[in-house]
Amino acid sequence: ELTALNDESLILLSSAFATREQIDRYCRQREIQPKVQMEANSISAVLAVVERTSLATLLPAAIVLGRDDLTAIELAPSLLERTACLLQRKGAWQSAAARQFRLMAHQAATELSAGLSELE
Repeated sequence: ELTALNDESLILLSSAFATREQIDRYCRQREIQPKVQMEANSISAVLAVVERTSLATLLPAAIVLGRDDLTAIELAPSLLERTACLLQRKGAWQSAAARQFRLMAHQAATELSAGLSELE
């Protein structure tokens, strides 16, 4: 149950991040008051602190994919769900680089989706 977050000491991204804003809103709505011991302005700083201290964090699961030094614990019910999309004007000319980027982004999204399915 998510109320267990009340007992966790956390490091979270600063409020400048949309993820943090969503976490704060979610916690307020459910009267969860995690103990935020530190804030950081980068994901790499949050991960460095988690690796070296007893603090935990709340970050998208995709961040731990492919890392064997961190353990992801799925929250139930799910804390956040976001969808990213690549937008481009319909019918607009695209350079070869833009077309290649679109293909790479599609491939990365497919691989990420498969990786997240393995976490479930």
